[in-house]
Amino acid sequence: MVAGDVVTAMSASLTSQTFQPAVSVEVIILGLAIRNANVLTTNGTLDALLLVTTVVPSDGGSFQNVNVKIPINNTVYLKLAAADAGGGFDGTTYHGIQIK
Repeated sequence: MVAGDVVTAMSASLTSQTFQPAVSVEVIILGLAIRNANVLTTNGTLDALLLVTTVVPSDGGSFQNVNVKIPINNTVYLKLAAADAGGGFDGTTYHGIQIK
């Protein structure tokens, strides 16, 4: 991949995901579609919670589309995980652009 390439991924229900770019690659995540999930950055040992979403009964259970600017690389990368053990995990998608 080269700078300017689009990165995107989707996960199935009940499947957490991690996106760790290759060494020397930098990506900026620009958008998320999430429901009942935590959005974190991690270095593999420590996690930093950036965003929590939960299913709100009044919204009909729709996904939340979130515009973000999350820079990640091989050292600090993206992690999407279930918001709570009892609520289930409804899958996620993200997209971004490789910047280096």
